[in-house]
Amino acid sequence: MAANRKIKVVWICSVSNPDLRSHLKLGMPLWHKLFRLLLRKSTEHGAADSAIWNTNALHEFEKIDDVDLHVIFVHSRMMKKEQRFEQRGIHYYAVSDGDNSIISYFKIHFVKGSVPYKQSWKRINSIVKEINPEIIHVMGAENPPYSWSILTFPSSTPIIVQLQTLTHNPAVLKAYPNIHPEYELPVIRRADYIGSPSNLFPGMVRQYIKKDPIFVNTHLLLAEKVNTEQCEKVFDFVYFSNYINKAVDLAIEAFAIAHSHQPSLTLDIIGGASEEELSVLKTRIRELGISDAVTIEGRLATHEDVITQIKKSRIALLPLKSDLISSTIREAMWAGLPVISTITQETPLLNKDRESILLSTIGDHKALADNMLKLVNSHDLEEILRNNGIITTEEIFGNNAEKARGWVEAYRACLAHFHNGTPIPDHIINKY
Repeated sequence: MAANRKIKVVWICSVSNPDLRSHLKLGMPLWHKLFRLLLRKSTEHGAADSAIWNTNALHEFEKIDDVDLHVIFVHSRMMKKEQRFEQRGIHYYAVSDGDNSIISYFKIHFVKGSVPYKQSWKRINSIVKEINPEIIHVMGAENPPYSWSILTFPSSTPIIVQLQTLTHNPAVLKAYPNIHPEYELPVIRRADYIGSPSNLFPGMVRQYIKKDPIFVNTHLLLAEKVNTEQCEKVFDFVYFSNYINKAVDLAIEAFAIAHSHQPSLTLDIIGGASEEELSVLKTRIRELGISDAVTIEGRLATHEDVITQIKKSRIALLPLKSDLISSTIREAMWAGLPVISTITQETPLLNKDRESILLSTIGDHKALADNMLKLVNSHDLEEILRNNGIITTEEIFGNNAEKARGWVEAYRACLAHFHNGTPIPDHIINKY
């Protein structure tokens, strides 16, 4: 394959940012508003940034001229079933996730075991057939609103499934017993190639899902701009996540212990949650006697809003239950915040070359609180972790441009392997 020939690629993913939303007609149907009012639920449409790594990837591929990129993404609260537009050389196809359809809405929320995304899959399949790509790259196996669409794709087009997480990871199953590992199972089995540079996932996939997977070293594009500009500090600690139920319970239990030793301490909580989850959280905060010290911001509209808000805190309190290294840890470090977290399968790597993060055992609330008190009372240690965190995240996760070019190399290598049996080069194949 000629190296300079433009190849036609389809991405299938979930992503949202202000740029993309500006092209979409978003809102909530009247029936939806009335129904939520009857249930005394918020009627806000809740459009907010998501999957920042996919936004990063889009920005990089705007600069790449040997790929004809078509991006199919599902989005919530769309008033139309499908919208198309072109922006900076990339073709976009937005597909409704079905939440604004009365039938799909009731299936999603009230019919256990139903499959409410068939219309989305049908639209995605129709778009792919129209585009007729040479290769398809699916971002995330665990999201059936779009990932299951590939199950009926013809076998003549190679598919790379990029792992954003692996829910068959025993650490994930232990931390979140209500998670659905079966969602990713058929998607990974259908994949011709699996994208991930992790040394953990290949063995797990072979053990639990597929005996002979071909892994390629396509990295998620996780790097963000370093932003160490200082602002007035309003809070001592911040916990933030796209959805706070991931580990906010660990954060407030540890904070309560630290607060009992130092009652002036404050905590800011940022992220989405259901009304039921918020009720449980607020009840526990009252039980712990820390209501006056904890502020709950809710989910903020843009990633920029989140970064602006977290910078109002001195320290990021980001315990994990199963993530290898969470996006919030990286974002906090790039924003110049020292970070406290827990020991997972990869967080110790952040301290391999220099002390960059304070870690304790998952569920040991006292040890987490001890680290909080240690850091909040040492400006010298704050400065060390702040500076080292930036260096470490740049070393491990930096250079999106190089990683984007690595995706293009992987596309060409997979195409040659798929059609001609040409061996995939060693630097592209993941041999773990």
